[in-house]
Amino acid sequence: MTKEEKYKRLIMCHEKTILKWCDSYSQGDTHLYEEMIQEVMYTLWVKLDTLQSEPASMSAKAWVKTVSCHTAAETAKRQVFLKIPNGYDAIAPDETSYMETFEELTTNLSPEEKELLKMHLDGFTYKEISKQTGFSKTRISLTVRNALRKMEKTAKKYYQHEKK
Repeated sequence: MTKEEKYKRLIMCHEKTILKWCDSYSQGDTHLYEEMIQEVMYTLWVKLDTLQSEPASMSAKAWVKTVSCHTAAETAKRQVFLKIPNGYDAIAPDETSYMETFEELTTNLSPEEKELLKMHLDGFTYKEISKQTGFSKTRISLTVRNALRKMEKTAKKYYQHEKK
């Protein structure tokens, strides 16, 4: 079976699982839902070589569920990063502006916090980050959580200053 055939069969057999997780994490936001579906479909394609079982099997369903859940969650996290408190959206119409906004909001972070947060926002799991950095998953989790809290405080200050 070719990779394309395996992928089509996988999607055909497990479409409901994919849509369920995307719907769950998008919370009624149609644009986010569509973006999540695209991200999940892409991630399934990229990671398809790691699936060791028949696409219609129960273990394949669990694999699709895991990939869908993690990818949808990561997409939601990236979307939340762009939503600034008090209903203001980050001004990021293109990649350059997005990176400028990210740099503004991460000025108070240590180099380690920035790097781990970037990896996390790029969709790497804590396990994958751990393999690359040698840090424990607990350390990564705490560092990312603390970095996000610092960014939230910076965002509040930044947007309160912008409003004046």
